[in-house]
Amino acid sequence: MIDVEVAYDVDLRYAQGIIQRVADGLWEDPEWGGDELMERPEVWGIQNLGASGIAIRLAVKTEPSMQWSVEREIRLRVKEALDEAGIEIPFPQQTVWFRHQGDHPLEPPPAPAAIETHEPAPVTDDQASD
Repeated sequence: MIDVEVAYDVDLRYAQGIIQRVADGLWEDPEWGGDELMERPEVWGIQNLGASGIAIRLAVKTEPSMQWSVEREIRLRVKEALDEAGIEIPFPQQTVWFRHQGDHPLEPPPAPAAIETHEPAPVTDDQASD
């Protein structure tokens, strides 16, 4: 299973079509489809509505121990295809709201108070040998 997140403003059917075309291309690629993949990969659809994006699930059945290399290759091809199509892979974003308490608007903090510093007294040769 590979989940690919896309931004909320993306046409999901279009994005799913791109991901399926990438998966079909891997299936038809003699270097990958013959030995590594057991079945044609299939987009299952929307898996999750997350905080930053929508996850589209791609099901891929591989030969044992081949899942990692297949997953890396599919992710690379999907990223390239989404970039070419202008589809953004989301990143965490947050909106911050500042509210007023009662009738008192937020005020800037007061200026820091002056800090009094003291220079250390010089050490004499007699004090250093003690």
